[in-house]
Amino acid sequence: MPYKATGISQLNTGSMDGGIQASIGNNNQQVRSAQTTPTDKQLTKSRLVEEILTKQTISQQSPQANLIGANLIGANLSEASLIGADLSEANLSEANLERADLSEAYLIGADLIGADLSETNLSEANLSEANLSEANLSEANLERANLDRTNLNGTNLDSAHLSGAYMIGANLRNANLKSADLERANLSGANLSETNLSGANMIRADLIQTNLLGAEVKNTRFGYNLGISPAMRFDLIKRGAIFEDSLGARLAAREGILTHR
Repeated sequence: MPYKATGISQLNTGSMDGGIQASIGNNNQQVRSAQTTPTDKQLTKSRLVEEILTKQTISQQSPQANLIGANLIGANLSEASLIGADLSEANLSEANLERADLSEAYLIGADLIGADLSETNLSEANLSEANLSEANLSEANLERANLDRTNLNGTNLDSAHLSGAYMIGANLRNANLKSADLERANLSGANLSETNLSGANMIRADLIQTNLLGAEVKNTRFGYNLGISPAMRFDLIKRGAIFEDSLGARLAAREGILTHR
């Protein structure tokens, strides 16, 4: 009996040890599985990125519209449809978004450093506090877009459409706004120092506390602007600006400079 008891004890102990080890092994496997298995959110985001890269339509009403914080560094999204998509805090640095449709999209705080957004539709998009430094936005449509406190340092906005855009406190230092349309844009508190504004349309733009120090304003059209004092008008006219309101015309006449209406 003692022998049998010992044998049973040994068998039970071995069985218990095996059970414990199996249990530990299963637990470890579950932990590893939990660590390596992508979450639903990660899988969803992965599918969203794949859909964008294959240029499937992303509409405002679809669940694919959420790409908050997505990593799209250097992605080729040219001509992609991203209407109303939420790309807030997304990393799109060096991405190719040429001729893409981002109208009404949310790009709040997004990183677009060096991105190609030429001829892109960004009308009514929210780009507040985004970083667009050194990006190419030539001929882009930014009508009524929100660019408040956006970093546009050194950005190419040649011939861009910015009428009615909100650019309060934006940094446009060294930007190229040659021939850009900024009619009725709100540039109050914006930094336009050393910016190329030659040939741009600035009529009725809000320029309260706007920094135009060193800006190139040859043939830039001003008129009916808030924030421009007579002294500033006089200085801008001497630098080649054209004022289309009566006060600007009188100042130009006093200086002997021809202005066009």
